[in-house]
Amino acid sequence: IAIMIPVAIKIGDPSAALILLAGVYYGAIFGGSTSSILINAPGVAGTVASSFDGYPMARQGKAGKALTVAAIASFFPMLIGAIEGLTHVSKDRAELFELLSASRWQRVMRLQMPSAVPLAVAGLRAAGAGAILGAIIAEWSGGSGARGLGTLMSTALFGFNVPLTWLTIAVTVVLSIGAYFVVSLITSVAIRRFGHV
Repeated sequence: IAIMIPVAIKIGDPSAALILLAGVYYGAIFGGSTSSILINAPGVAGTVASSFDGYPMARQGKAGKALTVAAIASFFPMLIGAIEGLTHVSKDRAELFELLSASRWQRVMRLQMPSAVPLAVAGLRAAGAGAILGAIIAEWSGGSGARGLGTLMSTALFGFNVPLTWLTIAVTVVLSIGAYFVVSLITSVAIRRFGHV
């Protein structure tokens, strides 16, 4: 995203610049799940769990379903976080920018964007856990014959194997929590390294 900021400034229109930056952000986040699902090589630490269920589905010719669910599961938490951050700025700061006659561009880049980053990062944390759940649900709904966690959970559930059902649920919870903390760790390292995220 940092590389695209000069391009966004050259665009001139704050709305178009935000759309550009949001597209690059989402593409970077979702891009890791593509290699994870298609070739079992996670591009980002947060997409490791997508390979557990997505890759077996891809081997059966159902990669489209796995990619679609991963995209949806990772998109909405980030979108909601970014919109929430852009629209909820400090009232005092907004009044200060109005008092100083800040342009629309200055409001977006110096007021709204800095307030959106923490919520977008929070959305990214939720998206890491949501991608795991989304991959399991995708396999559950359309991955018959796959050998992932979703199929195991479905087989245990419908076979009335209660201990195995609880075990798969526990593994899912641990993987989701792990994805959340991996993203949190990466975020905290970036904050220490660059001073803000």
